[in-house]
Amino acid sequence: MPKESDILKLLDDVENQDIEAYQDTIGNQPLMAEEPVPGKIVGTKAIPEVEATEWKLSNGATVVVKSTDFKDDEILFTAYSLGGNSLYGQEDDISADLATTILSMSGIADFDNITLDKMLSDKVYNLSPYISDLTEGFSGSASVADIETLLQMLNLYFTRQRIDPTSFASYINRMKGILENKKASPEAAFQDTFLVTSANYHMRKRPMSAEILDEAKLDRIAQIDKERFADASDFKFFFVGNVDQEKLKPMVEKYIGSIPSTYSKEHWNNLHIESPVGVVEKTVYRGQEDKSTFYLNFHGKFSYSKENVMAITALGKILSTRLLEVIREDKSSVYYIDAGPSINKYPEAEYGMTIYFGCSPEKVKELKEAVFAEIKDIDEKGPSLEELNKAKEKLLREREVNLRENSFWLGALSSYYRNYDGSFKEFGDYNDLVNNLSIDKIKKTASKYLDFNNYFSVTLKPESAK
Repeated sequence: MPKESDILKLLDDVENQDIEAYQDTIGNQPLMAEEPVPGKIVGTKAIPEVEATEWKLSNGATVVVKSTDFKDDEILFTAYSLGGNSLYGQEDDISADLATTILSMSGIADFDNITLDKMLSDKVYNLSPYISDLTEGFSGSASVADIETLLQMLNLYFTRQRIDPTSFASYINRMKGILENKKASPEAAFQDTFLVTSANYHMRKRPMSAEILDEAKLDRIAQIDKERFADASDFKFFFVGNVDQEKLKPMVEKYIGSIPSTYSKEHWNNLHIESPVGVVEKTVYRGQEDKSTFYLNFHGKFSYSKENVMAITALGKILSTRLLEVIREDKSSVYYIDAGPSINKYPEAEYGMTIYFGCSPEKVKELKEAVFAEIKDIDEKGPSLEELNKAKEKLLREREVNLRENSFWLGALSSYYRNYDGSFKEFGDYNDLVNNLSIDKIKKTASKYLDFNNYFSVTLKPESAK
């Protein structure tokens, strides 16, 4: 043990040192060391149905812009191209899954993430790259004054990526600790079971664990990031908000038009991740709390059309309202309950209708039977006229609100390019689609898509209920 005199001497030594004040070395370095050589807008097309404009650039990229006056200082951004992690084999599954996480943590060009945050601390913007199963791209936003910063960062993600080994090691170590703690969570076990069941135990949908995390390889992460963001020609970029298009044009030509293109015309691969066939029911016994969670999912192939999408959306609203009124209010033994559909067009058109509720463990069976009874009633009789009208009113009201939201328009533009090849001819048919909904249409939709011979369910119960 040190003596008291030793500690006092140490304090005196520090007190008497000539310590220089911390000097931040950021300075006024520009984000881009060299100005990119601009491309050109070689084609302009008006999209009157949505009051937007499409620009074709000399490097093959497509840019779609919609100017709005909903918010004075908001510009939203997204971009995508086809491919995603479906282009990689099982051995690269985890590397592809973590690729953009590590890319975002590593900084850009010559700047690590800490330096970058300091350099751009006065900028109002965000930009995040992503790689999903079928696509890769970006999402982001910026103030009107800082849209150029967003475009500069976008350019650098294509041209001067940075993958930092220290950030990779730090992330892996931190995640391993999180994953170890996750083992004690009943909710995590429930979610993992729901995930693997919904994907019928496909290897590409394994729940993350510390062991699986070790499959990530830094060199493959760097290569995958480079490959996914190497070709501007198959990307589509979308801007929505308070955009002055004449001011945006030269910036788009400079920062997007200068991105290299290989004209590779990539497409996604079908990984054949499919839900199980027939009835699958599972129970997870974890935790000590006297509560249960129940998730039920009807699923299958979907006949994709705007009419069918509208019908199953309306069915979800009718079912959700009825379950709230009949089961939550009448039986008053459920903590919460809801229902809603999900529809995917690619890689194969499919639907899911998820119904979930929370209750005490002894009530799960009774409430499940009550839910099934309400579904059968809609299947056999259809909804009441009042239920149908309420659903229509809700759909029309939501649409009215959405039409004044930048986020809605950003999603609509990118969705129509993905699902309808950029054709907006039927965009204005929404109200007609809603008004044409009938009791018979909802009844037939319920009969077709709520199949009691094809669903899976997962229930969480405490260990004491086993």
